[in-house]
Amino acid sequence: MTILRSIVQKGLILGDKIRLLMSFDIQKSQHRELVRLIKKARRTAFGTVYHFEELLQNHSDNLANLYKNYAATVPISDYTRIYSQWWNRAVNGEDNVCWPGKVQYFALSSGTSDMSSKRIPVTSQMLRQMTRSSLRPIYPLVYSDLKEQLLNHDVLLIGGCTALQNQEHHQIGDLSGIQAANLPVWFLDFYKPGKSISSLPQWKDRIDKIIEEAPNWDIGVVVGIPSWIKLLMERILERYQVKSIHEIWPNFFLCIHSGVSLEPYRAIINRMCSKEILYIESYLASEGFIAYQEVPEKQGMIINTNAGIFYEFVEFNHANFNENGEIRTGANTVMLQDIIPGVPYAIIISTCSGAWRYLLGDVVEFSSPTHVRIIGRTKQFLNICGEHLSVDNTNQAICDVASKLEIDIPEYTIVASQTDLVYCHNWYIASDEKVSHEFLKELLDQKLRSVNDDYNTERESGQLQIEVYLLPSLYFYEFLEFSGRLGAQNKMPRISTGVNSNKWLEFLQYKGIMQPLGKPLATSAVTV
Repeated sequence: MTILRSIVQKGLILGDKIRLLMSFDIQKSQHRELVRLIKKARRTAFGTVYHFEELLQNHSDNLANLYKNYAATVPISDYTRIYSQWWNRAVNGEDNVCWPGKVQYFALSSGTSDMSSKRIPVTSQMLRQMTRSSLRPIYPLVYSDLKEQLLNHDVLLIGGCTALQNQEHHQIGDLSGIQAANLPVWFLDFYKPGKSISSLPQWKDRIDKIIEEAPNWDIGVVVGIPSWIKLLMERILERYQVKSIHEIWPNFFLCIHSGVSLEPYRAIINRMCSKEILYIESYLASEGFIAYQEVPEKQGMIINTNAGIFYEFVEFNHANFNENGEIRTGANTVMLQDIIPGVPYAIIISTCSGAWRYLLGDVVEFSSPTHVRIIGRTKQFLNICGEHLSVDNTNQAICDVASKLEIDIPEYTIVASQTDLVYCHNWYIASDEKVSHEFLKELLDQKLRSVNDDYNTERESGQLQIEVYLLPSLYFYEFLEFSGRLGAQNKMPRISTGVNSNKWLEFLQYKGIMQPLGKPLATSAVTV
């Protein structure tokens, strides 16, 4: 072990002790974060309009009172609202809008709900918080028998371009590229593919160069979105005519993943390995580092309570959201310590990047006051006739079908449509293997009926039909390129709505593929 890596080990151990001390008390930790955020931003344009100074003077010593008045004063905003009223001023170079100083970086993000790019402010404070938080999933490994593997081998980040685009007042890029461009000096001793490759502007060129250099690296950890990890490994195996990625990287032992559910990809990745590997999930959004898996393979992620983020939650139901997945005026919100396990919640955050009561767009469910899992998006629930189908439901069904048929289904998307008589879920499923279309459709329908009673009711009534279209898996990656979204942080939407569905149907027409049954609905995002 080099001297530098020995120092890093000691730093990780110290960081773990600090993390445990700071996050032990949820209420205390979140109280501290809210006070810090309001105090720091009290002289910004946003803080002036919403009387942050007064909030601090009257209520800073009591979280319940501070939160009550904060929630009564500051409105909940989605991206469109906060950008049009506030963030666009920072994009145009104005200082002290929602956070002190000038915003140097904006992360380009479209998530999976809308094809148009969003510009999310990323301040220097948030970058520091993200860097610290990115280490938290690996802290426990420093105490385990995996310590030597962790510290003696390199980390491959499958991320965005580090050569950020210069705008008049700031720089833009996807979040992984912004992070990689600002890596701490000590991490460069571990980091692959290195800045010469990560600065290549074209995603395909970066992937090709990683594949070319792969045999020269000693990779122990791979970090990225599961779909791109899978694709990269497949191409490496194909290029070097090997059966296992461990023939190229014999010390590969850990995959840190985020962005989409691992489950459709886990079996595929495992088959490309000759040794058992560990998986750790992280919940990193362009707006902040939300949660991470404490222990490999342990269900649920621990919410990141001391990372420059104050959390609120709003129950995801008809009372709080309309049929398009948009939050209603007067929606009832609660703090982290008041959540109820097993209830679906949409997340609202206030952050050190100047997001204030910002609706993140994800829907989560808690198994305990601190452990959470993502179950969908506010605008990616199917409920065209009362079926209340979540992405969590569709992922379960696809994984079960793939397992029973002993095939790989790495990608899929659903478009809802309507005829004069019935509604329809049109499933577009990636499969490169010979499989009975009708049998797959029957299994999928059976599984959906078993995991969702409302879906079963609508199928029994005859009001809801299901159609399945089998496509080569390559088509789903081609679609991302077709729609201008080929890159490290982009992924295929599981439920295609609005602009997404229109672009998908345009792609199908381009490929000469059958269109959905009936007229595609403008939206299929409705509340549970």
